[in-house]
Amino acid sequence: MDGKYWRLIMKPKNRRRLLKTLGAFLILFLALEFGLNMWLRSGLRRGLVADSEASYQIETEMGWLRLTDIIGGRMNRISINARNCTLNDLRYSKLVLESRGFRFDFPVLLRERRLKITAMQETRINGVIDEAALNEYLNLRYPEYQSAVRIKPGGLIFAGSARVLNNNLPIILEGELKVVAERRLRFYPTRLTIAGRKVSASLLRIVGEQVPLEFGIMEGWPLQISDFQLRQKMMEVTMENISLQEGERRLPANSQLQSRRSHSWRNCE
Repeated sequence: MDGKYWRLIMKPKNRRRLLKTLGAFLILFLALEFGLNMWLRSGLRRGLVADSEASYQIETEMGWLRLTDIIGGRMNRISINARNCTLNDLRYSKLVLESRGFRFDFPVLLRERRLKITAMQETRINGVIDEAALNEYLNLRYPEYQSAVRIKPGGLIFAGSARVLNNNLPIILEGELKVVAERRLRFYPTRLTIAGRKVSASLLRIVGEQVPLEFGIMEGWPLQISDFQLRQKMMEVTMENISLQEGERRLPANSQLQSRRSHSWRNCE
């Protein structure tokens, strides 16, 4: 029986049909793999340049993915060098990403045409946020303060208005940033000046509670802030993948979260 079928297949007419079918399947397979690779690259690019400046620049280096990798939501080693890209309303004048790979949600990519990253392998991101970008972010997220922020080495100077004891007052706050969550920084006032006069510590505490300025960094990405530096008119942030191994989770030394919970950090993992 097997020999009969083999002789039937090997007839010239049937053989041509088989070759055409196999050729069409191969072309369809390659076209699908090529299309999904381009779609994945486009999704990653859209995530970095959404609402960005017209002058944005982005260079991406990533290996070719097999169809099984794409369907399984696996991305290989990737390198990104971008300028003037915007993530979660915060513009980065420079963003450099080096990653050994990540996992993404393939059904979300199909349904919503959006790249949702669920886990990352060894990854390091260096971002630079300039003073103008930080002011744009504040005016968008906290329009009620009508604020202007200056970045200086080691701290921020916040000039705006705040409602204090039922009065809307012009204020100048000086303070520092601390990490309060894996991807969030918060401004903590250390000095308050009203009409050129330094106010008491008690009033400073009241104003500090009513001005809860926070900055989200790479929100939605499975990353954590490992370091940040405030320099003249710019902020430099370093982020790394969130380690799943107990005891490997790290936060920078100037972290409020770390100082509050360092004694029980291992138990919280």
